[in-house]
Amino acid sequence: MAKYISDTNSIQVTWNEPEMLLRGGQITKYTVLYYTETNPQDDISEDTHDTELVVVNPYPVTQYIFQVRAYTTVGNGPYSTEVYVVTPPERKFSAISYYPLHAECQDLILFQL
Repeated sequence: MAKYISDTNSIQVTWNEPEMLLRGGQITKYTVLYYTETNPQDDISEDTHDTELVVVNPYPVTQYIFQVRAYTTVGNGPYSTEVYVVTPPERKFSAISYYPLHAECQDLILFQL
């Protein structure tokens, strides 16, 4: 799930842990990879132990692409399917879309702008 938070001008990205049967061990961290559509070479990778990341002060009217991957005691999993978020020109826009975390997982990522 990701949502644009107007009072803090940020994008909050949250996700569910992969199902126990799909893991190669205990989860040790997550990596969130994101970039803008216009500058994919300027990607940003942030690690977290939580199932949440907040991107502060995103550019207005910009498409961001997010992917998440889990790391376990055995190694890393694949990145999730790309999820696209377009920031609004004003802070009054709201929309919801659903995307699968990755092909083998039934979890969903909810993006609310």
